[in-house]
Amino acid sequence: MNSKEEAFAFKIFIELHGKLSNGEKSESPDFFINQDGKKIGVELTELMEKSDMPIPSSAKYSLEDKIAKSAQRQFDLVSNKKLMVNLQIVDNLKLPLNKVNHLASQIVEVLLKTIKDSPNVLTHNLEITESLPNGILNIYYDITPFLHESLFSVMRGKWTGSFTMNDLNRAISKKETYISLYRKKVDLVYLLIIEGFSFSSYLGPFEMIGSIISNGFDKIYLLKVMSRQLFEIK
Repeated sequence: MNSKEEAFAFKIFIELHGKLSNGEKSESPDFFINQDGKKIGVELTELMEKSDMPIPSSAKYSLEDKIAKSAQRQFDLVSNKKLMVNLQIVDNLKLPLNKVNHLASQIVEVLLKTIKDSPNVLTHNLEITESLPNGILNIYYDITPFLHESLFSVMRGKWTGSFTMNDLNRAISKKETYISLYRKKVDLVYLLIIEGFSFSSYLGPFEMIGSIISNGFDKIYLLKVMSRQLFEIK
């Protein structure tokens, strides 16, 4: 998750929880909350698909992020609709930095044509596969009128289907290695698992089948961003 996605997810968490004070951004854990004389640390993690694929270079990620950021900025300048967009970009994209804004403008043009007559109501799992600019394989998007600004990101193995308890426990285990660090800064440590920054996030109900494996976190929550559901799972 980037910092904008983290802030957005944390805002929804506070709203849905209803009993916590507004927090402030920090680092390890990601947010601090002062609540009833205690300092609560909230660490965020995103539910991801397990993948054995090699990690792409930082230069590839940097280029893709620049494209998404430019497209988001250009789109919000010309449209009153707010979208959550996920771009699928070819693996071997070669693009000079001075061409980033041009490609982004082509992405925006395709989106504007597609949503021109779409009602501005919450709509999930939309897809554009034709008349795309060179370098873009697919554009997946949701119409999200509750957003203050659009969120454009690049598809990188984020969650694309229903998940199991093993997937949740894998996400928890990854963060539990840092518990001792979190404990030095706060009285209580919460983990917020995010499911939802993906074009086809699982929108069905969550049913916990199995056990959460955690000896470190005081509370663990699952936040399904697109359907705005919050579950306390520990």
